[in-house]
Amino acid sequence: MPEHPNYAPIFASLHVYFYFFDLTFACDFFRKCQVINNRSRQASQSNPQHPLLKINKRNTTGFTLVELLVVIAVLALLAGLALPALLQSSEASNQTKCLSNMRQLSTAYLLMVVDKDGVLVPSGGNGTWYNEVDEYMPTKLETSEDWKSLCCPSALAGLAKDGISSSTTSSTRATYGLNFKIATDGDNTKDLLNRMAKLTKPSATILLGDTAIMENKEWTNMNINYEKKQAWHRKNTKISICFFDGHSEVVDPAFIPKKPADIFWQGF
Repeated sequence: MPEHPNYAPIFASLHVYFYFFDLTFACDFFRKCQVINNRSRQASQSNPQHPLLKINKRNTTGFTLVELLVVIAVLALLAGLALPALLQSSEASNQTKCLSNMRQLSTAYLLMVVDKDGVLVPSGGNGTWYNEVDEYMPTKLETSEDWKSLCCPSALAGLAKDGISSSTTSSTRATYGLNFKIATDGDNTKDLLNRMAKLTKPSATILLGDTAIMENKEWTNMNINYEKKQAWHRKNTKISICFFDGHSEVVDPAFIPKKPADIFWQGF
């Protein structure tokens, strides 16, 4: 089968040629406008009766049209260059705030567990961790507005798109879910976490993580598993998680294992 000729170098050359042709034409046009403007000014100064005198009197202290267009083009270019950097800075700020919130909550949770002699508090059942952890926070958290300061900013933005906010919900908790493998009262604890002593690698076992919106659109889920995780960061491509040892990370969704028996979930 005959090979098709490669036209890519020709098109590339034409692209460069037309680019420089346009640039040269623009520079030449600007230069001619400047020459015409200078000549009109000189003519008006040497001949007070020159017909362009009135125009020159009006424009001697202002910009020409070409100068104004050049300034506008430069400002538009600078704005286009600055906007992505500003957006990245905003996302980085949200991400830092989110990780800081998770560390605060994880520290409070672990202090609560210490007071309970190592017994882990579940996300559901008779007593939930959100109902008890606020006693270990620096400030009292009672209403949804109080909890707003501890929510992930990116998650709040995602909730707002669905018409959900701290002012429209009765949920009094943050936007993070607790590891679903933590045993609830009455559960068979053989394959579940019920005490800190069961953990064999706290630095590899998740404690908290970003969760998806509940089916009833009330708020985000109270626990996190593979199906309930939610990527809120970097245009919904990254998930923030916090481990039992207190360190937090922003990871790809692919980092989250599907198997419930994985040490990431089960802890042993």
